[in-house]
Formats: sequence, structure tokens, C-alpha cells
Amino acid sequence: MEKESGTKENVIMGILGGLLSVMPFAQACKEVPQKALSQNIHTTEQEVRSIANSKAQQSASHQVSGMNIESLKAQLIQDEGNRLHVYKDSRGIYHIGIGCNLERKDMPQQLANLGLNYSAVKSGRQDLTPQQVQALFQVDLQKAISDSRSLIPNFDQLPGKAQEVVVNMVFNMGGRKLAGFHNFISALKNHNYRVAAKEMASSDWYHQVGNRSKRLVAIMNSLS
Repeated sequence: MEKESGTKENVIMGILGGLLSVMPFAQACKEVPQKALSQNIHTTEQEVRSIANSKAQQSASHQVSGMNIESLKAQLIQDEGNRLHVYKDSRGIYHIGIGCNLERKDMPQQLANLGLNYSAVKSGRQDLTPQQVQALFQVDLQKAISDSRSLIPNFDQLPGKAQEVVVNMVFNMGGRKLAGFHNFISALKNHNYRVAAKEMASSDWYHQVGNRSKRLVAIMNSLS
């Protein structure tokens, strides 16, 4: 039974992968069941989405050795909140979901991929479902991990907790801003976690995000 299930998943993911090259995710999920019948695979749109999300989570779990992805996700939800309805942050920037910045240039397409209307979401006329929030969160988390790797050459050699701190910071402020933390990055290159924590605590960011920065500095300090 496990072998048959794995084969079915592989067929579905193969069909989905081909469709995603020519259409948005939401539409592709609807097309898969019909195309799967030609290979004697019976499935539903809901099952396709479930398999796709499961594969994405497995991929995330194996992307960074040492990092506890589930712990990181829980921290980010604690720090960012989880909202189905649009809101403005302390700087007046529109957000939704788990810290998802609606004013990013890619957001109209990201929402369209989920069958959502950008204008309706930003104006508050359309809310997200929990599943849509998780889909956006997965995209943002993967970008934060990718940006962290680009910023810290030895990222994969850092302790898991240090990796989580870096990704949390990138998720919060963005890779471009963290790139300006030259001494912090240099300290991590040398595995000097005490200096890295000191650089975090002396930044403007430290005073802007409340208990979040204090917790992350404490984690980094604990590695020294």
C-alpha cells in the first residue's frame, strides 16, 4: 500500500509540476484530477493540494540541516501574528497572514496564484483562508532561508539555533537590510556568537521590535 501511495503521489506531482509551468497553482490543482484519470489515478482537487503542501513541507524540513523548522515557524507566528484580514503595521504598511507584506511587487501574482484578488484583499473586501495564509507563509519562509544562505557564506555550518535567529531576522527586516549588518555577518563567519549578539543589541532594529529582538539576542548569546 505504501508503494502504491508513493506512486500515486509521484504521478500527481509530475502532472502538477507540468501544469504549473503554464498556469497558476489554484487552476493547476483543478486540472490535475482530470489528467490523472488517463493514468488510472483517482484523486480530487483537495487531495492534490494536500499532497502538494505535504511535499513542500518535507522539502523545507530537509533544506537546512540543524534547523528546527517547526520551532522556527512557531516563533515567527508568535512574532508576526496570524491574521486572515488585512491590517497595517506600526509603519502603516499593509500586511496579512503571518507578516506578509502586501506592498511587495510580487504580491498581486502571489495572491492570484491562490485565486485571490489583490485589490479586494488589500481593501479588506476579501479575507484569506487558513490554507491560503500557510501557502503565503511557506513562500516567505523559503525566501528568508534562501536570502540567509546568500548573506552568510557558512550558513549551513552554523548551529541550528543561530540559523533560526538569522532567518527570523531576515523574515522580519528583509535580506537587504540585514546585509548592512556587516560586523554581525563577519562575526558569524568566524563563529563568534558573542560578538554577533552584541552587534544585534547595538542596532536600531533591536529597539524597534520589542521582545522579539531581546529573545533572539539571548539565543545567540547562549551559543557563545
